[in-house]
Amino acid sequence: MADPRVALNFNCTPGGGDVQVIRGSARVALELPQVPEFEAYVARYRDWIGEDQSWGGTFEGFAAQYSVPIEITDLAVWGW
Repeated sequence: MADPRVALNFNCTPGGGDVQVIRGSARVALELPQVPEFEAYVARYRDWIGEDQSWGGTFEGFAAQYSVPIEITDLAVWGW
């Protein structure tokens, strides 16, 4: 990865409030387990993945659509 620095915007309300920005260093982490085998991920996001039919409401469908794990470290978070 040429420049591992990333910034992600999360949890915005429809009106643009409650902005949370996460900044850090990203890397492709192919050694991490895929979503269906990643127990902590499954436990945390089970309901959300099951509700969204974009990937058929299954972890396998989600893993097929988002197949490259990316790990973000050296986090800095801010919001408004």
